[in-house]
Amino acid sequence: MKKNKVFFVDWDSKFFGFKVAQINGESIQQEELSIILTGLKKENYRLVYIFVSKRITYFFQHVDMKYIHEKIRYEKKIVPPHRIDNKIKKYEMPYPTDKMIDLAIESGIYSRFKLDKNIDEIKFNELYKKWIVNSVKKEIAAGVLIYEIDNKLAGLITFDKSHGVGKIGIIAVDKCYRRRSVGSFLLTAAEYYLYEAGCDKITIATQDCNKAACQLYEKNGYHVDGAEYVYHIWL
Repeated sequence: MKKNKVFFVDWDSKFFGFKVAQINGESIQQEELSIILTGLKKENYRLVYIFVSKRITYFFQHVDMKYIHEKIRYEKKIVPPHRIDNKIKKYEMPYPTDKMIDLAIESGIYSRFKLDKNIDEIKFNELYKKWIVNSVKKEIAAGVLIYEIDNKLAGLITFDKSHGVGKIGIIAVDKCYRRRSVGSFLLTAAEYYLYEAGCDKITIATQDCNKAACQLYEKNGYHVDGAEYVYHIWL
C-alpha cells in the first residue's frame, strides 16, 4: 500500500479497551485490504477505521464492515467580526455543568460512534462527556464559549488552534433555542478569539447526513474543502 497508512490509534484503544487501527488512503483495493485485515486480526485488533477518498463498493463475508458516513471538511478565511453577542462568554470553570455534558452528547447524534451499533450507548455517551470535560480543562481545546439566555445555557462551542489554523470541535445548541441564530453567534465569537490568537483560517468537520450543521456552516461563509468516506470494520 504505497498511498495508504495503517497505524495504531492509541487514545481510542485505551478508551474502548481493545486495539483499534486506522487506514488512510486515496484508494484501496480489495486484495490489499484483505491482506491488511488478516494481519491486523492476527495482532488482536478488533476495530479498524478506514478513511478513503472514494466509496468502497465491495464487502467481505468474513468481516463486519459498515459504511458509516461521508465526512465533510469545511473551511473559511477568518475576517475579524465587528462585535460578539453579549450573551456569549468564556467558560472558565474547571469542570462542565451537567447541561453542558448533555449538550455535548446531543451534538454527536450523527457521529460515526453513534451510528455504529456495535458501540453501545453508554460508551458513546462517555466518549462525548470526555470530549467536553477535556475541552474545558484545555487539554484538547484552546477555549470553550457558552451562550446564555436568561441565565440558561442555550449553546456552546469549543475551539482549538495549530500552526495558524483554527479548528472547531463541538458546537451544540439546545433544542429550545434553535432558529434564533445561536449557532451563528457562537461561530462568530470563536472566529473572533481565533483571529486574536493569530489564526487566519478556520476548519470544521461534520457528516453529510447532518444537514442542519452543513446549512449552518454554509450560511456563515464556510465552503467545502474536501470529503472522506468513513468505514468501520470489526474483526
